[in-house]
Amino acid sequence: MTDKPKIVIVGGGFGGLAAIKELKGVDADITVIDRRNHHLFQPLLYQVATTSLGPSEIAWPIRQLVHRRREITTLLSSVTGIDTAAKLIRLENGTEVSYDYVILATGAQHAYFGHDDWEPYAPGLKTLEDATAMRRKLLVAFERAELEAVGVVPFTQKRTALKNRNGSSIPMSGAGLLGGTGMSASTPTGAAAGNQWFPQNMEP
Repeated sequence: MTDKPKIVIVGGGFGGLAAIKELKGVDADITVIDRRNHHLFQPLLYQVATTSLGPSEIAWPIRQLVHRRREITTLLSSVTGIDTAAKLIRLENGTEVSYDYVILATGAQHAYFGHDDWEPYAPGLKTLEDATAMRRKLLVAFERAELEAVGVVPFTQKRTALKNRNGSSIPMSGAGLLGGTGMSASTPTGAAAGNQWFPQNMEP
């Protein structure tokens, strides 16, 4: 342990990486704490969800991004509390990390405007887990629609498959960055990937 000031950055997202960049050359020991070991480029999550990209193409290990910075220590853990009087950060495993300065860059999560009961039916898109779960649901829906198209799925199950011949039944809520780009990406998924992978299910 050195006598240098101790700076702790909680979060390895855009805010955390921006802080790391700005602190280059500062004579201090820096600790980065994140509950995941990778930095995620969130604006492209919709492309993972719609099969255009793979998860590894938008996520990079935090250690790899900072490996040239000898003053940085990376910890994989969740922060459970901060004692501002004692200047201690408490981690989920019961240990504590002391600091002189702390930067909180924990990001945000989706909200349902007081209707948390919507979450099981309208999942958010903030993590790789969200994107891969949505990707699976889309592909399974196309698979079921393909079974219907070749006459394997009984007529009684018709409504459970995507009706791509009459327009996709993929509702989206929100027209921000992810919502807008996600809507635009649903056409390539249905047309480009769909025509290639599900020829029975798509219009030519």
